[in-house]
Amino acid sequence: MIVEVNDDNFWEYVSNGLKIVEVFAPWCGYCTRQRVELEKMENVNIGALNSENTPISMKMLNVTAFPTLVVFKNGKEINRFLGLKTKYEIMDIISRYIK
Repeated sequence: MIVEVNDDNFWEYVSNGLKIVEVFAPWCGYCTRQRVELEKMENVNIGALNSENTPISMKMLNVTAFPTLVVFKNGKEINRFLGLKTKYEIMDIISRYIK
């Protein structure tokens, strides 16, 4: 499930459980393709953070490339990966943190 995340609700969103935050830019073609892969993932909590209207979150996350996927567990960043990933690559990465 993909939900929109912004500067106002970012910390509330990532504070509990395992969450992926997709940092994207609306003009980024790879981000559009990444979204297609993320939409295939059932039962995974994904927050979409638009880089163009979230300056506080962007500064805090220090994102320099798109798309960037940041994995949080109970409010703490535990992994980050850049560039286009398939559904299977993402699941392989986050499966290490599911307990």
